[in-house]
Amino acid sequence: MDVEMVFKAVEEKADLMAKMLSDIIRIDTSVPPGGNYPELVDYLEPLLERAGLRTERVVVPEEEWRRIPLPLEGERVNLVASMDSGKPPISIYAHMDVVPAGVGWTVEPFTGKIENGEVFGRGAVDMKGTMPPAVLAMEMIKELGLEPRFDVRVLLCTDEEIGIDPGAAYLARKGYFKAPVIHLEGGGQGPAMIAANAGSLKATITTVGREVHSGLSFMGINALEEMFPVIQELMELKRKVELRESSFSSFPFPGVPSDKLTPTFNLNILTAGEKLNIVPGEAELQIDRRFLPEEEIEDVRAEIEAAVDMARGRSKAERINTEFVTIYLPHSIDTHSPHVERWNEGVRLALGLPADLDFIYPATTGATDMSFVKDILKTDQFVGTGVMDLEHTGAHQADESVPIENMVHLCQELIYFLVD
Repeated sequence: MDVEMVFKAVEEKADLMAKMLSDIIRIDTSVPPGGNYPELVDYLEPLLERAGLRTERVVVPEEEWRRIPLPLEGERVNLVASMDSGKPPISIYAHMDVVPAGVGWTVEPFTGKIENGEVFGRGAVDMKGTMPPAVLAMEMIKELGLEPRFDVRVLLCTDEEIGIDPGAAYLARKGYFKAPVIHLEGGGQGPAMIAANAGSLKATITTVGREVHSGLSFMGINALEEMFPVIQELMELKRKVELRESSFSSFPFPGVPSDKLTPTFNLNILTAGEKLNIVPGEAELQIDRRFLPEEEIEDVRAEIEAAVDMARGRSKAERINTEFVTIYLPHSIDTHSPHVERWNEGVRLALGLPADLDFIYPATTGATDMSFVKDILKTDQFVGTGVMDLEHTGAHQADESVPIENMVHLCQELIYFLVD
């Protein structure tokens, strides 16, 4: 392959990738509810077919995704596009869903605004910005008459942002994923690749009191007020938990508490009461606990249960209930594999980095549905990449944006990796 010629040809597609991402962002696939997957597949499928790939729509049965305790609506359509020629397999993965827009935007989150060399909108970084490079890489391989050294399978999946049992897990169980996997949310444009992700556990704690008229509160039990002994015990546990350190290095985010990965313990949602003049009979607290690869999920659950048990001795609640949902298990990759080495060669060429520059392999508390794929396939053969850089880590934030240049580089890196 003439690398200089190919990279130049990709650069000439920059505006096309920007327009494609703008179109993709305008299809709102916020989850919940995740109601527009078919519309996004309608847009992407013809592009992959034009690139010479055979496509298949894989629909998660409704009885499966209805078990996820969230207000989900619409068909869960996953798109699989394959280029088969009897060579060793490789999977390229991205998820189609995004988190809700939230607040604080200075641009409209679902217009895909293109300005000053960037594309703005929900999902620009996480992770719709990876789809145009993946599609264009397939198209350029065909257009330039290049010969891939793999049987390539592109998998665009549903419901990563809610976990529990996302589309990637369903496809893995059905045999669509084949290792190695290029995980397009596992790194960015720089000399770094994510080596490990934390697991994610949701804990829901409910205090049950006795509802009465607010003027007769002495006759009832205020479930919100009786939640505070629970919160006090959990905050004490939080302080202990967040002192722990992993053997994995931490991603160098600004303000990171340690150069080693540390767990997080966040009391994120507290709800109670229906009306001001009614003493609430029930209060609910939701905790997001991100746990290290070295921590066992059974131990994580047990220490939360123990804290709640301590609070029962001080709370006047009639009952305190605790429920757990595993959102993701921890995930780690083999950073010494030949696939990682090959990928890093392409990054050096695309970004103009010195040939002897060492890469770093930090970990992050961000969780990923690749943990399901890893567990089902029993593999650690992943390549982590993406369109982020240190100035564009704004996943789940207002004014999320991606430089068009980063999409160009990702496309170049994909072609370099896939072609001899």
